[in-house]
Amino acid sequence: MNKKSIMTMMLALVVMTGWAQTTNTVTITGSSPALKDSTLVVAGTGLSLSVVDTVQSGRFAFTLPIEELTAGYLLLVGEGCPNYSFSLMMKPDVTIKLTGTDCLYPLWKVESPIPEQQTMNRITEHCRDAIKEFIQIEQKKDWNKLDSINTVLVKQHMDILPSLPVDAASLNDLWSISRPLKNMKDFPYMEELKNLEKSFAARAPKGFEDQLAEKGLKTSWQKFTPIFIRRMFSR
Repeated sequence: MNKKSIMTMMLALVVMTGWAQTTNTVTITGSSPALKDSTLVVAGTGLSLSVVDTVQSGRFAFTLPIEELTAGYLLLVGEGCPNYSFSLMMKPDVTIKLTGTDCLYPLWKVESPIPEQQTMNRITEHCRDAIKEFIQIEQKKDWNKLDSINTVLVKQHMDILPSLPVDAASLNDLWSISRPLKNMKDFPYMEELKNLEKSFAARAPKGFEDQLAEKGLKTSWQKFTPIFIRRMFSR
């Protein structure tokens, strides 16, 4: 059994904890003529991901049980697809449409009525060139360049975040980039990152800043999860 088959089996066996408790769903469709048939569509929320569909004739569609505004994730596993998951803002009774002309799905157009998705779209557009370069380096397995482009990509996220609203999407993005950097000793923009976190805490909606102050900013961001963030903004 090859490595890809093992990974496919593992993904298919992931249990979607808590999904059975809700009847609300979000619908997601996607299409690109470059996608190969039988490409796996992996999606979910928080730490729970599962195979939800396979591509046929360049298209896929699925629904996810969901109770409230949530940061979800999508990954396509197949020929030509990058090893790269990306975030989507999901909400009950909403249809999200993804369209592209290639296999670089993290850069596809995302059509959604969810305001927070527009925040995510702005982040993607700002980081487009760096994301594309990261994907190309990863596909070529040029590991010597991966750390360098990852630093560039994180810095671009940091550059765009101050101009965005403090909402579930921008908080999820800040959580995503800051979490793996906490244990890095040589990240060149650590002070800037700390200042960015402080700025977000100062601009946070009423009630949210109190939660940060109780535990301390650094500790709070380490403990953030998309589920925690969505609950703060569903009140």
